[in-house]
Amino acid sequence: MKTIKILLILLAIPLLACTQNNSGSIKVEPFTEYPQEIDGGSCEFYLNKDDMSNNRYIMVNDFAQQTYMKINGKMELLLLKKDSEKEMEYSNDSYSVTIEISSQKDTSDESYTLKGKTSVKNTKGGTVSFPFIGQCGC
Repeated sequence: MKTIKILLILLAIPLLACTQNNSGSIKVEPFTEYPQEIDGGSCEFYLNKDDMSNNRYIMVNDFAQQTYMKINGKMELLLLKKDSEKEMEYSNDSYSVTIEISSQKDTSDESYTLKGKTSVKNTKGGTVSFPFIGQCGC
C-alpha cells in the first residue's frame, strides 16, 4: 500500500510541473519572414541594432491597424484597440500588447525611428516586457 502511494506521488509531480508551466509563460521570438499581409507603409520593431541590421523583427505593423508578433512559437495577428501619440494597444483572443513610445525622430518626410517598451500579457496572467527600437515609413 505504501508503495502505491509513493508511486502515485511520483506520477503526480510531472503533472503538477506541466500545469505550472502552462500558467502564463510568454516567449516573444524574433522572426525573419515579413508578413505578406503588410503592404505599403509599415513599422518594424526590433530588440536591438544587430536584429535591425539582419531583419530579425520582433513585431511588424501596417501603420498601427494590425500588428504581427511571434509568441510561443506561433505568429499572432493582433488588432489595434487604442492609439494615442505615445501609446498603442493591440489584442486578440490570447494576448494584449502595449507599446509605449519614449522617443521618436524624423529621418525623412515619410519615415521616422522610434524607441520604447513593449509589454505582452496573456489571458492566464503572464506578462513579459522588453525595450524595442523601430522604424516606420513608406
